[in-house]
Amino acid sequence: MTYHSNMNHICSFCKLECKKEPLDDYADYQDLPWYACDVCNVSYKKKLNIVEVTRFYAKLNDRRYCLNLIHKSQRTQIFRMACNTDEPPYTLILSLPYMVPNINPTNCQDKIITYITFS
Repeated sequence: MTYHSNMNHICSFCKLECKKEPLDDYADYQDLPWYACDVCNVSYKKKLNIVEVTRFYAKLNDRRYCLNLIHKSQRTQIFRMACNTDEPPYTLILSLPYMVPNINPTNCQDKIITYITFS
């Protein structure tokens, strides 16, 4: 099977088509493209039409965080995103050996707060 960079992705939550994000200077995770749903504030990283990572975003205390569900290894990572260029682009805050259950765009901020606070 061949990887096609023009594959589209439909958001799992709102069922609208996501937009393909350009790779940035900090391209990670095998340099696969991200597909972003601006309606749900969720991004998807795909390889061969299979979602490898689902990313939820939240803003807490003037900082941006993202929660990554890594499907193949069934784990979760929470990162703090940089506010300026003096910081690394992403700082790992928490890594869990399972996928956070029942997360969606509506409850992701509360779940991130809970996991950061009580872990």
